[in-house]
Amino acid sequence: MIYEAASPEKTKILSIEHFVKEAEVDSVYFETPHFLEPQKYGENTYRLLIKALQQTKMVGIGTFVLRDSEAIGMIRPYNDEVLVLNRFRFDQEIRDYKQLKIPGKKAPKPAELKMAKNLIEQLSEPFDPTFYKNTYSAELLKIIKKKAKGKTVKLKNQNLQKKAK
Repeated sequence: MIYEAASPEKTKILSIEHFVKEAEVDSVYFETPHFLEPQKYGENTYRLLIKALQQTKMVGIGTFVLRDSEAIGMIRPYNDEVLVLNRFRFDQEIRDYKQLKIPGKKAPKPAELKMAKNLIEQLSEPFDPTFYKNTYSAELLKIIKKKAKGKTVKLKNQNLQKKAK
């Protein structure tokens, strides 16, 4: 019951508090995208927001309630036809990287930097998200189907093979 006193009021409202340039938002805050649809009778406002955000090259930053807790997110147009809400982490949830053991700021040798830049240029191409596949899920489904048929499953990693028995 004590937790209920701190819980935010449940609502289907996303309150846009600020508009900022999308380039100003660091991806370290991104968590989960959600497509948004307009509420009943809100279609015109929805389309208006898409067009206004596109033309100003701005995004909306606001808060909402998700599963009994307050969340923050960014609303932006996606493919010129829908709004997407990228849920964010709050600033205090971002780990302080200064605790990490990062190598010193010694500059790389010019020849090594040139070689690295050449490799990056050779392997550069437009981003295509369809290129990347979730192979884990496909492999897991194959294993489940084999197990359902009573077949034994051979694990790729020998250490895992011993643990599975």
